[in-house]
Amino acid sequence: LYEGAEELPMGLMNMPLDADNFEFFLFIPHIEGAEGVASEPGISSIAHSAVVLRLPEDADAEAVAEEIEKNANPVKWLCVEAESTKVVLHGRTILLVMSNSALADLVVSNFDALWK
Repeated sequence: LYEGAEELPMGLMNMPLDADNFEFFLFIPHIEGAEGVASEPGISSIAHSAVVLRLPEDADAEAVAEEIEKNANPVKWLCVEAESTKVVLHGRTILLVMSNSALADLVVSNFDALWK
């Protein structure tokens, strides 16, 4: 997702989603059978989050994506705000990215390219 990025946020870490952190990263209650990973800096003063979620086959992916988009909070870090918030759906896979505009656009472009 970050291929071609000129600069990445400092201290970027990848964390698997689980029942405990699911709502923090996606702003919706945990979905049983869903799998995903969140990519955020270890420093909370940097407004960047990229989360990829794969839903179980019986999930309504469009409804879940809409709920994430409705609830996404680009000021979750309290002292900083993401310039851009984007939610993209391909099949049962959802991307939520909140970041500066250039990095958010790059991540979305790279995510879209996975389905071409």
